[in-house]
Amino acid sequence: MSDVFSRLVSAGRLPSPSGVGARILSLTQGDEATIDDIASVLAQDPALTGRILRVANSTSLSGTVSLTTTRDAAMRLGLRSVSSIAVSFTLISANREGSCEEFDYAAYWSRSMAAAVAAQSLCKLVAPGLAPSAFTAGLLLEIGRLGLASSEPAVYSGLVRASRGDRAQELELERRNLGIDHAELAARMVADWGMPNMIHEAIEVAAAAGPLDTSSLGTDATLMAELLSCAARLASRHIGMAATDWQEDEALLEALERLDLAPSELAKELPLIEEQWRELAQDLALKPLPPWNAGEEEAGDLDEPEPGGPLILAVDSDPIALKMLTNCLHRAGHRVAPAHSAEEALALALQHEPTILITARQLPGLSGEALCRALRQCDVGRRLFMVLLMQRDEEAACREALQTQVDDFLARPFHPRELLARVEFGLNMAAARVPDLPRPEVVRPPEQHDRAYATGRLTVAFEDASQPISVVTLAIDGLQFVKSPLLRKDLTKQIETCLRPMVRKSDVLANTADGSFLLLCHGAALVDAMEVAERMRQAVHTSRIGIAGQVRPVTISLGVAERSDNMRGPAALMILARTALELGAMQAPDQVYCAA
Repeated sequence: MSDVFSRLVSAGRLPSPSGVGARILSLTQGDEATIDDIASVLAQDPALTGRILRVANSTSLSGTVSLTTTRDAAMRLGLRSVSSIAVSFTLISANREGSCEEFDYAAYWSRSMAAAVAAQSLCKLVAPGLAPSAFTAGLLLEIGRLGLASSEPAVYSGLVRASRGDRAQELELERRNLGIDHAELAARMVADWGMPNMIHEAIEVAAAAGPLDTSSLGTDATLMAELLSCAARLASRHIGMAATDWQEDEALLEALERLDLAPSELAKELPLIEEQWRELAQDLALKPLPPWNAGEEEAGDLDEPEPGGPLILAVDSDPIALKMLTNCLHRAGHRVAPAHSAEEALALALQHEPTILITARQLPGLSGEALCRALRQCDVGRRLFMVLLMQRDEEAACREALQTQVDDFLARPFHPRELLARVEFGLNMAAARVPDLPRPEVVRPPEQHDRAYATGRLTVAFEDASQPISVVTLAIDGLQFVKSPLLRKDLTKQIETCLRPMVRKSDVLANTADGSFLLLCHGAALVDAMEVAERMRQAVHTSRIGIAGQVRPVTISLGVAERSDNMRGPAALMILARTALELGAMQAPDQVYCAA
């Protein structure tokens, strides 16, 4: 494909910086260029200077002095960063329109600018030093598309029409008909302009179809590729498009998770991203997109679920975090009562008798733990399943709370699936706690065991103090990276088939809804359960698991816990095992971890 790129360059039809941008490119081809040289060239274009300063100031951390000259910007951001931003901006004015009928040039630049602002804003949260490069990379992420539209307008117009928005098909058609795809072309163009290696390497990976393959990238380029993937998703589906449903975008949430960013952090950044994008779009006379709040009045609040089901009491003093929490629960079909303080939550609990309490640990006045202690003193609170939301560095305090008043805890940032798994568990435990309901022994074939059945069996077994009882929780390592629900289901089924011959006849193995497993070992002390867990781990480790028609190495991690005399109930035992799994798996997968 390198010959194709050389031919396109020789033909002279690829987009390239002009005017000031071309002179900057010429200066930066060697090592002799100085900050004063670049500042002198930029001084010839006051409008370009203003745009660079706007980006440079938005890239800087809060509290820093605002920049007023391009020389100051180059001193703070670096010569190459300022040069790259300047070159990127000059591309817009020289390539606003063209002869490719199916290519919307105006919309292309609008989306590219949105991706640039989003990449820069997200980068400030995870790696502030790379934020200027993130802006450039976001703006040039899809430059390969513009390159094909400019160099082969008739052919590319037909390819755009034939692909019908299917990214993978578009890339395949480009390679088949033009000998190069827009992902490689973008990387080659950016490299040819002398941009940093990190930028063009990340662009080639992020502009391709399918899951990101960052195996050949360095640390910074890998992070940049993840940022570009997330920013592109925001730009194409949410920025400027009445983005009220972004919390339901599974691909976006998974991209945030890989960046270790909480949805609440994005919720705070989105209005700022929107504001900066609109300023730059207006300054550059880019095609406007629908207003940020378009349709908000018509949409209104989410519909309340049908009355009569279990009620969840959600407590958080942060209004954004509380709104996200209640939205997630509403969309899963749950009734939710929001409260902004512990005092308000107490009143609601006594009035409405909820089934589950989900509360932040840090609250003004009465803390989340104090709220749980207060509720445990009354009949309503003793029946409540309580989940404490905390930060990563508060895990030690939450483990202490598990021994007293709290049933479960969840560390922020968390994925919606984690929250809903806790809710499902809490509802099952609440049903098992009802004293007047009969508990017949349900006979099911092994493959039909689910979490509700296992929870009921554990509740009955826990009351028998004459025998030890242990619990094993199991998770498939890397399951979150299997995007297809069908592949996830097939993988889980293969793992279950592999596990069943390893357990004892008296054990209960349950396949839970989130792709993990629960094993109840009635009559087994900790050492016996550890032995069973190790057999299961080795069985999967040595098995031949097929994913999408290929045999892949698959591993599992397991957490094991045994009932103790001071344990308050079966929920505490299950949570202890899961905590051992989660804390251990963060250190190394493919291991058996024992609860302390």
